[in-house]
Amino acid sequence: MEVKVWMDDGSAARISETQSMEYFMAQHAFDADENNFEETVLKCEKPVVVDFWAPWCGPCKILKPMLEKLAGEGSGRFLLAKVNSDENPELARKYNVRGIPDVRVFVKGEIVDGFTGALPESALRAFLEKAIPSPSEELRLRAKALEPESARNMLMEALRIDPSNERARLDLAEILVDGGAIEPAKALLQAINPGMSPHYERILKKIEYSGAKPEDESALTKAIEADPENLEARIGLAMFHASRHKFEPAFGQLLEVVKKDKKNEKARKMMIDLFDLCDQKELVSRYRKQLASALH
Repeated sequence: MEVKVWMDDGSAARISETQSMEYFMAQHAFDADENNFEETVLKCEKPVVVDFWAPWCGPCKILKPMLEKLAGEGSGRFLLAKVNSDENPELARKYNVRGIPDVRVFVKGEIVDGFTGALPESALRAFLEKAIPSPSEELRLRAKALEPESARNMLMEALRIDPSNERARLDLAEILVDGGAIEPAKALLQAINPGMSPHYERILKKIEYSGAKPEDESALTKAIEADPENLEARIGLAMFHASRHKFEPAFGQLLEVVKKDKKNEKARKMMIDLFDLCDQKELVSRYRKQLASALH
């Protein structure tokens, strides 16, 4: 049986089914070494399965052809980099290869999974299915490097491809909350199994501190000026600042509350919650120390 394949120059050719498998295997598998590893594996946009092998290794002779076959069947879902560990001892040493075959899965230059030894084909397929990001998950990972508007569109496409991708749903919900679209974010969260992952909890906290209205700031500021001991007004103003991602003035108000009333659990809890939401590590570290000092 013959099949049609498109060549690199844009022309089409008819080849046998066996030749087509060899063609696709060659397109998606290659030899990697110490000279090209960074360029072909660490900087690769696609997931790369790295197979550390050696010519004398019996199990390698079983595993390597299966990996090549599955790379060809995947049609570009992942690439296979074959590293002769005898010829590339520095790479083997760097990645702590103690036995072969040793398989590592790299995504965006980072190891996400791996195993040592040969696997039967069914187990190998199951491993790759779990370790290699799906097309939807690849879009989610790419969205992390984009500005919110572009990331939102890419995450919506990821969910169109796979509505069950809960990580993409959480990422999109967080972008919506940050942009003030609270109700659509809540709708997204309703479709998620509430396992209370750290990311899920983070978004719930953001929603909790997103309700302050613009007109609140002036009234709360006047209330504090009239009565510096008005702790509820200080907490309200801190919530207003937090809803605008203005963490430093929020921390300042909450710290004043704690200094005036060490037993004020509402202010202390809110301050700790905001530590988790604030990405400014130096600012968080500074106010953590001040909070600890105020409590003792």
